[in-house]
Amino acid sequence: MKKEMRNVFFVARREYSKWLWNPRMAVALVLLIPIREMIIIPMQEASMEMGQPINLLEPGIAAANSGILLALIPLAYLVLASPFPTVDGNMAFYIARMGKRDWALGEIVFQAMAAATYCALLAAATMVQAAGFSFLANGWSIPATDYDKVAGMASGMGGTIDMAALLPPSLYFQMPPYKAFLLSYALLGLLLLLSSMALLFGSLCSWKLPTFCLVVGQMLLGFGLAEFHHPAMWLFPFSHAIVQFHYQDYLREYVFPPGASAAILGGAALAFAALCLWAADRADLDRIGGDIL
Repeated sequence: MKKEMRNVFFVARREYSKWLWNPRMAVALVLLIPIREMIIIPMQEASMEMGQPINLLEPGIAAANSGILLALIPLAYLVLASPFPTVDGNMAFYIARMGKRDWALGEIVFQAMAAATYCALLAAATMVQAAGFSFLANGWSIPATDYDKVAGMASGMGGTIDMAALLPPSLYFQMPPYKAFLLSYALLGLLLLLSSMALLFGSLCSWKLPTFCLVVGQMLLGFGLAEFHHPAMWLFPFSHAIVQFHYQDYLREYVFPPGASAAILGGAALAFAALCLWAADRADLDRIGGDIL
């Protein structure tokens, strides 16, 4: 057992190092531009107009609950995950010695590490950019809850920033920011893990490109349905990752229980992980790896 675990973490560390220093990481840096333009700058302007700081966690919460950004965030992650798993150098030799199941389990551990790192980097990037005009406490800021009302009363027409589009009442009326932050990134992480598990299964079955297209297609379809709040959106994993859709604006009632969404995403990821272990024994190593994009 100790040797098997050593093999698993050897594969996970090797893949994680290649993922972390992959030039494709530039995609994640480019993603910071729309986050800054759509989230950070409007919140900074609202803070300056009201003379009040925002909560340090609010930009991260907004980024993880914005429809268009939450479409870009997992798509960028899929681009980063698409070259994996890799079988190059001496890896085929290592797989022959450790067995395909230990190798596949190492790939699963790597995917979990990568998804957690991606979410942590995204959250950290929003906090670093907001550090100069924010505070940290388990309470929503005045700009988040009152900007639209105060700006509308002052101008008679409404403010220049639609704060409710960034942080809707279904968030700040239903839970404190610490819970909203943790829940948002937990569901996002599960969505990323599920997507990468599906890609891994497709790679093991030599269906990498069709699986990639299927994952991207269902994500875009789920995004479209979520934008129009169509009830069918709950048939797609994408909608289960957006916390704001789980709650009504004012009533303390669920539209869909977030715990059920976590169970669906986590259960589906575990199911794909089990399928990956099953498919590993039948995998053709000569047809694994390689870039899609």
